Amino acid sequence: MVEINEKERRRQISLNFLIKLYNERKFDELISKATIHLNEFSKDLNAWNALALGYKNIGEFEKAKNIYIKILKIKPNLDYVYSNLANVLYDMGKVKECIEIHKKALSHNPNNVNSINGIGLALSDQGKDNEAISYYKKILSSDPENPDVNFNMASSLRRLENYNDAALCYKKSIKPLSKSFQLECIYYNKDCNINEFYSVLDEIIEEPKLNPLAACLSSHASIRFDKKDKYPFCNQPFDFIQKFNLFDNGDLSDDFINEFLNDLNKAKIATRSQSLLKNGVQTSGNLFNLEFESVKKLEIILQKQITKYRKIYENKKDGYIKSWPKKYKLWGWIIVINNEGKLLPHMHKEGWLSSSIYLKRPKKNSDHDGDIKFSLHGANYPSDGKNFNYKTVNLRQGDMVMFPSSLFHSTIPFNSTENRVTLAFDLMEIP
Repeated sequence: MVEINEKERRRQISLNFLIKLYNERKFDELISKATIHLNEFSKDLNAWNALALGYKNIGEFEKAKNIYIKILKIKPNLDYVYSNLANVLYDMGKVKECIEIHKKALSHNPNNVNSINGIGLALSDQGKDNEAISYYKKILSSDPENPDVNFNMASSLRRLENYNDAALCYKKSIKPLSKSFQLECIYYNKDCNINEFYSVLDEIIEEPKLNPLAACLSSHASIRFDKKDKYPFCNQPFDFIQKFNLFDNGDLSDDFINEFLNDLNKAKIATRSQSLLKNGVQTSGNLFNLEFESVKKLEIILQKQITKYRKIYENKKDGYIKSWPKKYKLWGWIIVINNEGKLLPHMHKEGWLSSSIYLKRPKKNSDHDGDIKFSLHGANYPSDGKNFNYKTVNLRQGDMVMFPSSLFHSTIPFNSTENRVTLAFDLMEIP
């Protein structure tokens, strides 16, 4: 009896250490220690769950998924495991399956906040923001200050152009981008309260880390209101547009592109709602989470180009270069645009560096068919009749164009029976 109790004591101490590693975001060590733990306590489902969480957070989604499936075969009533599995499926772009699994979690525990929130996120991904809001309200009715759910609620409200309520919800969130999204919602109002706008901007300026979205808003406001830009990030953003051709340097070939696109077809990634995309589709989730050799090879190619890009600008004093994220991840997706389709002017609010790689490029019938246009104005920001500069970049198959995420960009429509297929990605800072 004493021996059994001692073994249980060791198991609990070890499990508590795994939880500590997870909370400290030491995921590689978590995986290592969980594996050792499971060599002795192979039936510890909590430790298996911890191992899966470790794999999920380093991007090993297939391994995480398989562990969760294994746990549920042993004990099929664990609602939190269904939730965790659904979150992995969401990250893999399996939005429909994600919702189904979250609903299984709720069948075992109707109050599972993780799954209620997860269904809301998945519905938002599909453009069903009104339905998503109904799920967020279920949580906020009993926990009105929940920072994560308030952030998600605000994002849905913003997409529905309810900017006032969205700003209030963002104010209750503590996520890194909450305050800049709040600032954007204030700015979207045509009768923008200038004093309120600059008051929130001043709060952001006081923060130690630079914020590309806030910098974009500050720059836009300086032109719109004829004021000094209070938050310089890229003084000359057009100067930071750089183009490489991956065919010319031997990194890409038609055979590799076909292999890569065939692998994506095998993954059966869901498409997501994209209001700015006309006559086209965009994949859901992060394609760099997919465990295909072609995806891994492509990420290596992109990392090489990022290094080359930074080298070009290493002597620049702009905050965009000097404050380059020490830790970051790549978040990628595919955009397919059909005949006469286009992507409206926008910027990537959560990125630092953005890029588009032209995998398939229709032949041009006119000078700028299907090219990319950069501007200091976009996203339906009120302009008050002011003029904002722009620059058009000619692109051919294999071209990779890199630019600050804070720079607005759009595509020019084209006429062709061929599709325009691009891989887009953001370099995103890891807190």
